[in-house]
Amino acid sequence: AAKVTVAHEYHHAIQFGYDATEPSWFMELDATYIEDIVFDQTNDNYNYLNLFTDSPAKSLMENSFHMYASFIWGLYLAQNFDTSLMLAAWEGARFTDVFSTISDTLLQRYGWTQDSALADFGIWNFATSSRNDNLHHEEAGNYPLINIGADYNFYPITLRNSPDSPAGYGSNYIQFFPGSSVGSLKLTFDGADTREWAAYIIISTAANQHQFQKLSLNPTMWTDTVIIDNFEELYSVTLVGANIMEFSSGAFFSYSAAVVIPHAVSTNLLTTDTVIYSGSSRPYQFQVANTAEFNDVYRIIYWDDLGWIDSDTISRAIAAFNDTTFSISVHPPQGTLLSVISQLHFQAVSVNDTSISEEQTIAVQTVLYKGDSNFDGSLSILD
Repeated sequence: AAKVTVAHEYHHAIQFGYDATEPSWFMELDATYIEDIVFDQTNDNYNYLNLFTDSPAKSLMENSFHMYASFIWGLYLAQNFDTSLMLAAWEGARFTDVFSTISDTLLQRYGWTQDSALADFGIWNFATSSRNDNLHHEEAGNYPLINIGADYNFYPITLRNSPDSPAGYGSNYIQFFPGSSVGSLKLTFDGADTREWAAYIIISTAANQHQFQKLSLNPTMWTDTVIIDNFEELYSVTLVGANIMEFSSGAFFSYSAAVVIPHAVSTNLLTTDTVIYSGSSRPYQFQVANTAEFNDVYRIIYWDDLGWIDSDTISRAIAAFNDTTFSISVHPPQGTLLSVISQLHFQAVSVNDTSISEEQTIAVQTVLYKGDSNFDGSLSILD
């Protein structure tokens, strides 16, 4: 403890040599961070960590004992980028404030914004203790678990506010377990319009195996919806919402979750000829395949531009990974002139999810059946 106290307090003296007017929240997290750099084996700073992990929604800029626990922000910057980043922050602090200097250095050296780094930091803080995947904080196995604000294993979850209201550079974690659900997990995120937000989903195939996906939030409405397939095969999915408006007070984000059966359809027009005799009928073979893992019902819709098809809609159940072929008659009326073209349309739509559909089209032209002088599609004494 005496060793890290020397490192901590001596570092304050160095900070003052650069700029003694910087805020306490950064002074203390930086001095506590340096303890780990100078005396890595001591780990006295572990005593503060629960102040951070128990309250991740608190602002990184909060001037309370929370700032000592925020030393892991300094370690994140050093480990994900370089220890020289913090030195550059103090070099720049002689001319501006240290927050601006970190932002400038991240952008110029690494092509990152400080906001995007903060969002990534939220991922690192999830993968600790029993969730440690050995890919993030070097000492993550010794860090306590970040607090999960809410967790679920029954669905649907109607739109609701986050359990906490993250302040500037604070985060909130919502975890979803599949339970007995089978299908795709559909998650929505909607951040309060008065703040700026970043959001990630953490897809865990086991307690300590994770994949990460950043949500593409609309920069004015701060919303996005994501679908994670085969939810039943996962350990959990965690939503991380971060308020990236630095120095701002707390605000809620909203979220909802539902497990939906994934529907799919694939179609194929088996008849590919593009000519037809005027006055005759010709069947066109339209194949519909259910490529999903679940049974479905499809609406088969067919029509054309000139009325050569008796337009109709039929419904047919198709089992998972099966297909059905429909024979649809096309009949240009007797007397239809040669070289007339009509566009034929064949469509299949999932009854259970009408956003799932596929259509096939083909342009068909009338031609002469040699000897068929009255264009009735057949040869007879009348010709």
